[in-house]
Amino acid sequence: MKLNRGPNRDCISRFGFLSPLEIPIWDSELARVPENVTPEEFFLVLDSSADEFEVERNADSITMSTNEEFQLTWPSETAMRVDVAGIRALKQYVSGWEQLNQFQQSEVAAGLRVFLDTCPDGGNVKLEENIVESCCSTHDVVSVVCAESGDRLLEQRVY
Repeated sequence: MKLNRGPNRDCISRFGFLSPLEIPIWDSELARVPENVTPEEFFLVLDSSADEFEVERNADSITMSTNEEFQLTWPSETAMRVDVAGIRALKQYVSGWEQLNQFQQSEVAAGLRVFLDTCPDGGNVKLEENIVESCCSTHDVVSVVCAESGDRLLEQRVY
């Protein structure tokens, strides 16, 4: 898995998240994460207990929440797998990482998904724009998708 080598990549390095030398650790961490990652694996990487969270799976996402104060949603198991690997790597290379709360750690890991240019399966990443319909409205979303598998890595509503 590779991160984008463009200007955004330089920004990540400047802020100390991942430098070019640290990318191999992300790859090795990803190799250690099972392809069918479970929310329990994410709990462990956050140094949490599964008892603290409620997990809901549906066809389009996996949501993990606790008392509605903390909520994470992944558009696919692949996205969760990338986050688990990212957090493991970030724990090793970001000074002060342990001072971030669980929400902050998960948000930083999720933000790194936008910089991927290859998927964990080795295929390319593509950007898609779609219209999503709900019961009451429609809105545009931009998605970062694995071209071969169709797994969504990131989905963001466009305002």
